[in-house]
Order: sequence, then C-alpha cells, then structure tokens
Amino acid sequence: TCAAQVAEAESKAGAQLVQMNADLSALQTELADLRVKHANVQSMFVSKEKELDALQSQSITSQQDLTLHSEKLTVLQAEHESTLLRERELQRTLENLRAE
Repeated sequence: TCAAQVAEAESKAGAQLVQMNADLSALQTELADLRVKHANVQSMFVSKEKELDALQSQSITSQQDLTLHSEKLTVLQAEHESTLLRERELQRTLENLRAE
C-alpha cells in the first residue's frame, strides 16, 4: 500500500545514496592518485629541464673549446707553412753558397 511504497522508495533512495557516496569516495581517491602522479611528472619534468640546461651549457662550452682549438690549429698551420718557406729559402741559400 502507500506506506509500503514510501518505505520501498526510501529504501531505494537510501541504497542509491550509499552507492553515490561510494562512487564519490572512489572518484576522490582517483583524483588524489592523479594529483600525486601529476606532482611526480612535474618533478620529473623540472629535473629533465635542469639536465637539458646542463647539457646545453656543456654543448656551448664544447663549441667554444672547439672554436678555440680550431683557431689554434689555424695559427699552427700558418706557422708550419712559414717554417716550410723559411726552410726552402735556407736550402736555396745553402745550395747557392755551395755553388760558389
């Protein structure tokens, strides 16, 4: 009858409320887990950014070293060519002195 229908409806509503609370609790737990994962990913991202900055700094230093070594090599090559020219001049002078 009417009271029985009300009782049944209240029982169903109560069961639905319990289920909704359980679902809400599960969603809150999932949200908390996702927040922790997000914090971990963000921390890893910051760490990787720092690593990248360090690698870029090393790369710049290596490029500067390479440029410096290249410049030194150019100077040494010029000195070597100058030495070869001087050696040829001395060889000609020596040959001329021997010819006299």
